[in-house]
Amino acid sequence: MSHSMTKKEKQSLQNRENQKQDQSPKATLLPAVDILELEDEYRIIADMPGSCRSDIDLNFQHGELTVRGSVTKRCECPDSCTESHQHYRAPEYFRVFRVGDRVQGDKISADYDLGVLTIHLPKRVESKPQRINVQGKAS
Repeated sequence: MSHSMTKKEKQSLQNRENQKQDQSPKATLLPAVDILELEDEYRIIADMPGSCRSDIDLNFQHGELTVRGSVTKRCECPDSCTESHQHYRAPEYFRVFRVGDRVQGDKISADYDLGVLTIHLPKRVESKPQRINVQGKAS
């Protein structure tokens, strides 16, 4: 004897599947970065597509810079629809950089544009390269 599911049973099954997916952990991604050393600062350029500026958290403590970011769900299914299948999981970004005491922690700044986070870490005065003049008799 075959049994076909009613619309209500299908809806109930789909709701249970969606609840399981919503409870599953988000994927944590290590953002790809470029690290540049300039004369006055170090610059970290991190790819974090899908994040919003308000979803990015930077913390500098004990010589470590922690970068966290999240991506909000792409879309919410209105009450009148049912998601039939979902592969996309909104990821979270996480990365830690050990910079020690070479930067001025209170002067770190960042900007975010088109999925790219740029972090400016100003160098401490004593970590900047200095030219040393050689003294002596003319020869």
